[in-house]
Amino acid sequence: MNDNPSPADSIRNGLLVPKFEALRLDRLLSGSDSTVIDVAFGPGLREMATAYAVALVRDGVQRLWDSRSPASDAAVGDEFARELKAHHRQAIKLAKSSGRIERLQAFQLAIIKLVLIETDAEIEAVREELGEARNQPATQSSGQGLKLHNRAVLLARRVSSVRYGIARQLTSELLRLEYADLMPLRKSVLGNPWPIAEAMLNNPVLQLGGVGMIGDFAANYPICVLDQESMRRVNRCLVETFAEWLPPAVATAEVSKQPPRIERGGRRGQGAIRGLLETERRVRLLCGSAELSEGVDSWLDEPDNAATLLGSDAFERSKIKRWFAPGIADLQHRHWRRFDRNLGREDLKDAITASYEFDEIYPVLGLVGAESVVFDFLRGSIGRRDAIRRLDGIDGVRDADGLVRRIASRRRELQRKPVLGKTQLLARFARDFMRLRRDMKLGWRALVAMDMIRLVERDAGPVSSDDGAPLLIFHGNAPVETAREDVIGHVVVRVEVQGMLALVTQMHRLRLDPTAKLSGMFFDRVTKCVERFGAQKVSVDSEAMVFSLMQRDGHLVEHLAVARACALARAVVELTTQMNVRNAELSLPEIEVAVAISYCDEPPVFVYDNVRKVTVSSALRRVRQLTRNHPVLRKSYPLPGGRGLRVVMPVKQDGSGHEEHEPLARANVNAIELDTSAFSQLQREIRLRCLEMREKERGRQMVVHVGECTDVRGETVGVFVRQRSIRFWMGRQLIDSRDPGRLYYEVLWEPKILEVVHGYLHGSERQVGAD
Repeated sequence: MNDNPSPADSIRNGLLVPKFEALRLDRLLSGSDSTVIDVAFGPGLREMATAYAVALVRDGVQRLWDSRSPASDAAVGDEFARELKAHHRQAIKLAKSSGRIERLQAFQLAIIKLVLIETDAEIEAVREELGEARNQPATQSSGQGLKLHNRAVLLARRVSSVRYGIARQLTSELLRLEYADLMPLRKSVLGNPWPIAEAMLNNPVLQLGGVGMIGDFAANYPICVLDQESMRRVNRCLVETFAEWLPPAVATAEVSKQPPRIERGGRRGQGAIRGLLETERRVRLLCGSAELSEGVDSWLDEPDNAATLLGSDAFERSKIKRWFAPGIADLQHRHWRRFDRNLGREDLKDAITASYEFDEIYPVLGLVGAESVVFDFLRGSIGRRDAIRRLDGIDGVRDADGLVRRIASRRRELQRKPVLGKTQLLARFARDFMRLRRDMKLGWRALVAMDMIRLVERDAGPVSSDDGAPLLIFHGNAPVETAREDVIGHVVVRVEVQGMLALVTQMHRLRLDPTAKLSGMFFDRVTKCVERFGAQKVSVDSEAMVFSLMQRDGHLVEHLAVARACALARAVVELTTQMNVRNAELSLPEIEVAVAISYCDEPPVFVYDNVRKVTVSSALRRVRQLTRNHPVLRKSYPLPGGRGLRVVMPVKQDGSGHEEHEPLARANVNAIELDTSAFSQLQREIRLRCLEMREKERGRQMVVHVGECTDVRGETVGVFVRQRSIRFWMGRQLIDSRDPGRLYYEVLWEPKILEVVHGYLHGSERQVGAD
């Protein structure tokens, strides 16, 4: 067997695929026709966000007019940061208590929308103040009027750039808080440091409001792809170059061949979010519909992959050891030649070279508003005379001829440097363009999500939300929730865990990180299952995990509370089995779980211990009883294969010969028991088909109920429940009961048993193993 990977395998193994958390704000909408999510903040946060935006805008316009940096009021920024951290902590607790990560996502996006809206409002207020001051009779009769006129004209020309600078400063402040306080807190409480991807929060597309002014765009991306047509042509060259490595969502995508016409009305309250329409036009030139879907990400979203595919040594992150394989250099060179040929066919190479020359030359010229002139001269679109003529018309240029000579001289110096060598240049451009492509896609997703959010005042009239509360409220003290009046019942799922302490102890001995291993292998995956089936976390610790699902009146889909609880429990046990297989490979001990499901036909009661929500329900007591293993029963009557469910009724005789029945005893190892009330409710929720099967060891009939339910995404999941008689435990014997009323129910999950059940469904008579 050849252990050396082929160049193609090395390529595939070396590609980095980032995983971005999907936005799930649609789960917060109040109905099928709803288009907005109403969010309210505490008055302290709104006041400080407004004050902070005002301070930044006033500083920004003063810097624009006077070319100096005024002293900002640091106290305002500190107050805003304090309020934001308090609100964020409360939002994290609310997301944890409800098991709804989308609540925190809505909070984070609403914060960004709040500060951007306040910034735009203050910029508009400054422009109105200028207009009013210019119209005053006293101003018109003095020299002050001309000064105000010049300021108004300058602000009108540079307003997008002023907003971009303020948005960048706000983003820097938010990221400083993220790394210092907020991200570690989310990791410790939720196990998820970035519910909103970092590349989405720190995204130049949001700061630019789409693409912004040419100079601001050039500070982030190659200036040659500013126009939509060049952006589309470069994207086509990139896709054709790497066609053999692309995922189907990209390789077969149908993208627009010309900028699509998009019409969208503004949302109630704030109007259309700035930059949404422009970004949508451009992103549909780059990506097909499948790639734009939430959760569909690929190696194209990691820009460093481009430099590696083209064989560049310019970026340290591209030096991946797995890529050193025989023949890989030739394969990378073929990629480079293909990309070079494609760009030449589209007549783009001169513009690309000019883009990086522009990055080196323009910042040292001390010009404002001359970006297009300098770039056109560098790429050869205009000659020396035209460049001099156009520069003469720009404010601040005194010697246009000398300026052009400086540009030409600096260009000759750069052409002798390896940074503009042909191989390195194309690899750098591919990397930068893939970053633009990713930012456009993530920026568009964020803008669409923010367009769904309406910021409302606390004293606004009642509006609907997903849980019947008037709106999503975030404030800095304690969570405020209004229970839904349409909750008519609930289900509790308890997962009793044994062996976790021994597992962690052994991990420490083997120098493994229990936090990373258990989070990635088990708890993070359990959280995804909880979200998939619309459940909520009641409590989670090293000994038990408890989840709940609400049954609501009037919503047909939400009647699937018990059915979805069965599917959730099955998924958790399957994850446990998968982790145990991995533990065996690492010489780690296995863990055991005992799972129980109970239904209560009334809503739970919530009380609060400071900010922690406490659930009060009779179903919690019931599931604790169902997951309690009887040590003597387990030892005296081992389960076949070491796992399964057995429920017996202990019987003892007193001195007079009368039988005394004790409470039921259970042996539950990696199995799921469904109590009688939950099974009765399951029969009302979904259609169950009853199968009579024969156990091969005891030769008796066994009944299995088979049905289907859907998760929150609409995907179908099978539900399989085995019905058995409770046996009598007398002395050292287990005696079958002939009482048809003494039954217990087990949710099946083992693949071998389910294969037999499927065989019965399709008419093939097979026998299933007994317990």
